Amino acid sequence: MVSYENLDNHQTGIHDYFKFLKFGFGRATDLACMHIRRGRLTRQDGLEAVKRLDGAFPWSIWASRLKTFCARLIWR
Repeated sequence: MVSYENLDNHQTGIHDYFKFLKFGFGRATDLACMHIRRGRLTRQDGLEAVKRLDGAFPWSIWASRLKTFCARLIWR
């Protein structure tokens, strides 16, 4: 939906994930609602995007960090 926000801040992925765990909705819901209200997205397309994106763990950012962390724990 939007790929240009929070480009330089890697914590936002995990922040958005914890927001979903705590409140039951995440960034995809926020953005879909905004785009639906402004007429940029249909409600059906918004629902599909939210089902696909909300609640997904941000593996693209955290996978390498988790591997590094686990490797350090193993080799201690």
